[in-house]
Amino acid sequence: MNRVYKIALLIFLYLQIIFISIVPLTYCQINGGSWRYEIQSTSISTGSKDIEISDDGNYIIAGNVNKIYFFHRNQSTPIWIYETDYVIHSVSISSDGSLAVACTGNGTIYCFKTLDYTNNIYPFWYYSVNNMMHIVDISSDGNFVVAGGEDQGIFLFNNTNLNYQFSKSTFTPLHTYLTNASIYTLDISSDGKYVIVGASNEVILLNGTNLDFLWKHSASSMDIIRVTISDNGFYMAASSYDGYIYFFNHTSSIPEWNISTSIGYFRGIDISGDGEYLVAVSSLSRLHFFNRSSSQPEWVYNSYAEQGKSVAISYNGLYFAAGAQNFTSSRFNKVLFFNTSETTPKLELNVPAQTEISLDISADGRFIAVKSGLYISLYDVLDPFIASSSGTISLVIGPGLLLSTGVIFLIILKINKKR
Repeated sequence: MNRVYKIALLIFLYLQIIFISIVPLTYCQINGGSWRYEIQSTSISTGSKDIEISDDGNYIIAGNVNKIYFFHRNQSTPIWIYETDYVIHSVSISSDGSLAVACTGNGTIYCFKTLDYTNNIYPFWYYSVNNMMHIVDISSDGNFVVAGGEDQGIFLFNNTNLNYQFSKSTFTPLHTYLTNASIYTLDISSDGKYVIVGASNEVILLNGTNLDFLWKHSASSMDIIRVTISDNGFYMAASSYDGYIYFFNHTSSIPEWNISTSIGYFRGIDISGDGEYLVAVSSLSRLHFFNRSSSQPEWVYNSYAEQGKSVAISYNGLYFAAGAQNFTSSRFNKVLFFNTSETTPKLELNVPAQTEISLDISADGRFIAVKSGLYISLYDVLDPFIASSSGTISLVIGPGLLLSTGVIFLIILKINKKR
């Protein structure tokens, strides 16, 4: 076989390697995997919950400007889009994705039966107040909805006694709890039995079925940023603007432990479903992973230059994802995916847009839903690479492809020397 034929054969084999690298990406776009959807409008992030994924990983709800987007994980175009009359501040979705809620800056709370529609989607019910609503959450079974806002009130809605035949109807809360401050953060336990609230510098625990007061803790002189609660409601945590994290058992207002940091404040915290683990991301680029038994983190990751924004952990605490605003690039934010037994990320993904980033993770840790700038993305950690928005495939330069390239290059050099 002469030199020309040998080189032609090597080039043919190399093209086959490239084809093998591309085909799985094409396949994952058709059968699930990872995808990205470009929002055809401006982008606004309210600092609350812009996006959530159902625990089973099948459905995603996202809010941007005055539109609510609902997706199935197997397709990159929305199942439906609902347009409200004001900016969306927060969204939440039930465990199986069948119910979703949203609240707006003009004080309206919406509840949707996400899969019950023909040509158009309408709210299952809605409720309006006179002031801004900041945050809304729904229990895993969808039976309880809790919301808080600028009017210093927390509202509880019960979906269990509704007539499921009506739609686009006004609705009234089952219970209301008044606070002395606006509500920017709250979380309801999976079974709806407990609600944790951050109100000014106080952490408040309420009975989730009737909003009866259980206890409160005056944390510090600065406001609470985030609160999070385990699925069974037994454990909860809060972060504040003066750099503290507080970890509670539901039986007492006295924290089991607290920790302060000089590296900024913790903008994002999340607790595992069983309450055994806590992850926190700071404003100055540090990730902390805690076991609930100790205030000292099991490990800290600090080798990235981005500002931490958002974090979400799997039910069993084995995996988590963190989103960060990237100051080293004008084009991309970062999504980091960790196995919590390792101190470095398993995946580091670039997400378009250098603006606020929000994310959520499925209960098993496989799927990550991300909203960043004008893009809503779904990452399957088993197939995390996304085709470009133009419809062409983005080539993944993996270790196998690099090794193959090197070997073929050396063979060609050897052939040339023998010439």
